Amino acid sequence: MSYENRPLGSTEKIFWLLDQTAPVHAVMSAEISGGITVNQCRAAIDQLQQRHPLFSVAIDSNGYKYPRFKAMPGQHIPLRVKEGYTHADVEQAMAHELATPFNWQQAPLLRMTLLRNENSFVLVFCFYHSISDGMSGLYIFRDFLQLLSGETLAPLAFPPSADELLNLPVDAAHPITEVTALKRKELAAPTVAIVHLSTALTAQLIDKARSENATVNSALCAAFTLATRQVSPLHNDNPVRITVPIATRAAIDAGEDSALYIGSTSVHYAAHGNDSFWDMARAATTHLKTAAAPEKLLAGYAGAHQWIFGESTAAQIAEVLQNSIIPREFMISNLVRWPFATTYGNYRLQAVMGPLALSGYPGDYTIGVITTQGSLCLSYATRTLRPALLETAVRILEAAC
Repeated sequence: MSYENRPLGSTEKIFWLLDQTAPVHAVMSAEISGGITVNQCRAAIDQLQQRHPLFSVAIDSNGYKYPRFKAMPGQHIPLRVKEGYTHADVEQAMAHELATPFNWQQAPLLRMTLLRNENSFVLVFCFYHSISDGMSGLYIFRDFLQLLSGETLAPLAFPPSADELLNLPVDAAHPITEVTALKRKELAAPTVAIVHLSTALTAQLIDKARSENATVNSALCAAFTLATRQVSPLHNDNPVRITVPIATRAAIDAGEDSALYIGSTSVHYAAHGNDSFWDMARAATTHLKTAAAPEKLLAGYAGAHQWIFGESTAAQIAEVLQNSIIPREFMISNLVRWPFATTYGNYRLQAVMGPLALSGYPGDYTIGVITTQGSLCLSYATRTLRPALLETAVRILEAAC
């Protein structure tokens, strides 16, 4: 097999098809102290593209039968530049990227935005989900900082799909045909809001969750469920469904490539629930721990592979995708914490924001979570205006600590 023209794996294909009903690409940002010129940024981005093979591909639909990544070298990553920025400018830049769809037939399937002040800057990384994920974003920001500080990074090999790593066949699989039934939904423009918790509150939340036999991630599930019900009382009469992505790289022995290596699970809270905050968090902790077990993740890949490559007809696949794979009220995508050094030469990472992505499911929203230098950042994206949601969730977290 030529890896420069390899078939999409099952999860890559699901996101490719899903994107044809509603934009499901993702965006992340990194704020960095230190001065940068546009030429310096451009040079580092060009080197990033040379390092990561999926940064130079489009998707060849092959008549929708066996879609493949098609290498298209020489197509530079687009870079948008804004001189001067505020907190609101970062939010608006991320919302702009979420609102701007990709043409999957044209390379490259990512974009960058540089927001630049004299002594600091923000790099916005927007990517088509079939070529990248949230953990990839952390590798990309690390690589960018290393390149910017003068390091040399070797090109990586073309990354295999998760199916290939698990020896699940993709070449001789059941073809998807007649997917032209998929239609783009009419959707409102997204908005983004970002809140950085203090280091004191972040530490209190971590310590309190540990003492309650819970996790920060499960506490966030509880806090945003309660906030959703306070801001939108109709949710008191219905269950709240939360999609939680799960990194699968360790389970499938994937490397530090920019590629799509994620699974997901759903946390459900019943209507009219009256459990305490920490009882809700503990219930989510138990569920998430079970869902993240390697055998569960591998079973999830096998199920996705069977569905997308197995006996489902094109019409059945189109119907499921048209109505969204997982109905939900919101998604929490938690990258936990920045796992690398924060200082690279004259540059210092201050914060990471995101990851954010939206589905076409009516009314859903996304919370991106990551802790950098002891401060937990909550990024919020929605197409349905809920002005007080983020502030309400933070107040609930403060009260729980």
